[in-house]
Amino acid sequence: MKKETGTQHDLLNANNACHIPVVGYMVQDENGNWHMDKERSQWADIPADTIAQFLIQRMGGSIPEADVPAVEVS
Repeated sequence: MKKETGTQHDLLNANNACHIPVVGYMVQDENGNWHMDKERSQWADIPADTIAQFLIQRMGGSIPEADVPAVEVS
């Protein structure tokens, strides 16, 4: 997978890791709007399972039964 170069890219690489900013460097444009400078931000490839476990631990893992889509496992 190519490293972040400031262009749109896939956030999930071949190793099932998400390429995400772990430290975002924010800059203000001439109109006063803020955006993340992708070149100066720090990025890491973090396994998707690790991110999912973190979110479940922090937010809870209960989803109402009606909101869970049916998934067929083969």
